[in-house]
Amino acid sequence: MRIVSLLLLALVSLFLAAPATCLAWSGRVLELENALFMTVDRDGEQQTVRVYGIFVNRPSHPLGKRAEEYSREMLLGREATFREIKSTPKFLAAVVSQDETVINEELVRMGLAWVDPAIKHTPYGLTLLTIQGNAMKQKVGIWDKNKKWPVEAVGRAGEGGNKGIAVMPRKPLLTF
Repeated sequence: MRIVSLLLLALVSLFLAAPATCLAWSGRVLELENALFMTVDRDGEQQTVRVYGIFVNRPSHPLGKRAEEYSREMLLGREATFREIKSTPKFLAAVVSQDETVINEELVRMGLAWVDPAIKHTPYGLTLLTIQGNAMKQKVGIWDKNKKWPVEAVGRAGEGGNKGIAVMPRKPLLTF
């Protein structure tokens, strides 16, 4: 009975790990909409890709601008590897690598991005949270101003009847 349980556990583990490794492909980044969204040439077809598992400030914010500049410098016009995590009708979310550099992780490491709370219980989410914890300890980027948590602007003043800018505070998921 124990052998059957271990075999079943091994099969389930392989099944869960397989999608992340089987859906990797390469393509040339044609255009960056911002630090997280890009248009990629995938075997002659254009595909919209979102950098998986992280958020960045809007490009109007200095750190949002730095995140966009970093993504542009590392990816625009270059071949990159995309490990698909999930797909939607509008885009696919992927772990994006350029040579040996994993863009998702570097943006978090530099304090230019924070981890999406929706992925905190996934293996890759835990990896990103560990990197984020180190960035918080080193007080880099978004973590360097008296531990104020990142905010994401939901709207702009005067847009759609808004009188001000609504923000959603991001609190730490784990402290290290």
